[in-house]
Amino acid sequence: MNLSRHSHSKINWEEKREHLGKIRMMYTLFAVQLIIALIWASFAISYRDPFGNGIETYWWVALITGIICLLVLLALYFVPRLRKMPLSMVMYIVFTLCFMYTVGYFCVLDDTYLVYYALWLLTAIAIGFAIYAWAAPNGMSSMIAMVVVLFSCLLVFLVFLIFTSVSFIGLSLVLLVVLIFGFYLHYDVRKMVRGGVNDYNVEDPWAGAVTIWGDGLLVFFRFFELLGRACCKTSD
Repeated sequence: MNLSRHSHSKINWEEKREHLGKIRMMYTLFAVQLIIALIWASFAISYRDPFGNGIETYWWVALITGIICLLVLLALYFVPRLRKMPLSMVMYIVFTLCFMYTVGYFCVLDDTYLVYYALWLLTAIAIGFAIYAWAAPNGMSSMIAMVVVLFSCLLVFLVFLIFTSVSFIGLSLVLLVVLIFGFYLHYDVRKMVRGGVNDYNVEDPWAGAVTIWGDGLLVFFRFFELLGRACCKTSD
């Protein structure tokens, strides 16, 4: 009996370790995705003539890459086979490259630099999550996730506030929106892995790093729907 109990405990530990590894991989892939997009956008903004201007001129390329991003998201939601290796890796690479170009286009197009600022905020959150996920032996609690989001966003906010001429109101509004997404990001990853470190039905991290964008958009749609209902009740 002791041998059986020891064997069962060993299996649980190995499953838990594999589970945590997939969570860390998902955070890492999400961070890599944003880092690539940030590097591309920074290069396009820094070398606006002729590189950035070329991206802005050929707007139809950004339209195509944006449509591909949407199609990849839908495919991952409705075709379960694509959420398994190696197809999930291929979908991640395609989405990351198209996402990079599309976000770079909007960063070049936006003269207020708020899109570029939002990209910095998201990248800081993703990097913070990835670093802590690898450092923490037992995953990330909701309280720690809130601290990581707040610290990462406030750091970027202060840098932009001090070293750029972007309006304070614009910085604050974008900060609020990204904070909401950042808080949801941790919750959504926990939902993807079915709620905790002791549940081993984990979504493929390559697919999860892509579908998290679709889940985030659904949160904002739901938020505005609730806000609209509250306004309608108030007016009545």
